[in-house]
Amino acid sequence: MTDSRVTGPTADPTTGPSTDATAEATAGPTVGRAVDAAGSVSGSVSGRAAQVPLATITLLAGVALAGGSYLGPAALVVAVAVLQGLLVISWVLGTGLPGRIGALVLGALAAGGCDTVIVRWHDHGYEPVLGVLGVALPLMFIHQLTRGVVRTRVVESLADITLLLLAVTAVSGLMLLRYQANGDKTTLAVIAAMTAGLVVAHLVDAAFPALRFDPAIDRGLPAVVLGVLAGGGVGVLVLRDIIDFAGGRAAFAGAALAAVACLISIGASFAGMHSTLLPKTAGGAAHPLGGAGSEGVVVAVTRSADVVEGIGEDALPDSRVWTGVLRLRPVAAALITLALSTPAGYVLINALGS
Repeated sequence: MTDSRVTGPTADPTTGPSTDATAEATAGPTVGRAVDAAGSVSGSVSGRAAQVPLATITLLAGVALAGGSYLGPAALVVAVAVLQGLLVISWVLGTGLPGRIGALVLGALAAGGCDTVIVRWHDHGYEPVLGVLGVALPLMFIHQLTRGVVRTRVVESLADITLLLLAVTAVSGLMLLRYQANGDKTTLAVIAAMTAGLVVAHLVDAAFPALRFDPAIDRGLPAVVLGVLAGGGVGVLVLRDIIDFAGGRAAFAGAALAAVACLISIGASFAGMHSTLLPKTAGGAAHPLGGAGSEGVVVAVTRSADVVEGIGEDALPDSRVWTGVLRLRPVAAALITLALSTPAGYVLINALGS
């Protein structure tokens, strides 16, 4: 009597191991490598390994801004202009947004316009910057029209360019602070608090990303808490000699600035991880499990019915092909976080010091 029960992988004596067994042996490592590679692309600003480069870039940018502020208002203008230039290039090329040439031109014009009006009319606060943004708005639509009949992803292009213009105009608030009374110390406090909070948060997340805000990103609550404490300590060290910031105001200002910067950084990591952009394969099509090479060049990952079972061309209908420069994404994430955090510093310093 023959036992028909199957207790393990079957094999044909003439053909060798079964197809299922072979697929299990080959598909597992391949899929694993593909998933890891995909994570290196989509999570390039969210993984633990990326936190140290983010901390390094943030520290370098903060030191450059602080050095410019120490040397005087003119030197700070130069430092801010350099940061704006790096931000425009890294954001446009790193995100691979549609309409890159026009985006580069718009970003450069907005940065130059903001720096010019602030140097000329710095007594009016952020008001002159609103005029620059008002002119930039119609130019953004003109830019989309000039892309011709081949223009695609118009909404995505407008959104990315809008965020870029907001960032390059926001960072100009550092120059406004430098022209005010006690501007040497208040500007240094804003830069140092944001930088210290972000660097500490990134390093803590690199070592111990516990109590994560999202399971997909390595950003946790302890990093934010320690970053806030670092920012508060920096605020006390820099602002303690100014009478307007006595009674705990210095610590509150530094801690609040660090908190804002850390939360914006987490938002950037979340947006990068959950982006619908997919890497482009060597064949020219978006691959659901695409990866990136060590030199930042996007490469293809072999796909077949056995390796990536159940994933078809329409598996991710909302996805778009991403063609950006991988190495510039951390630079863009670090610089845009500092830039977008600057208005909070301007408002806090003026509110607490009045």
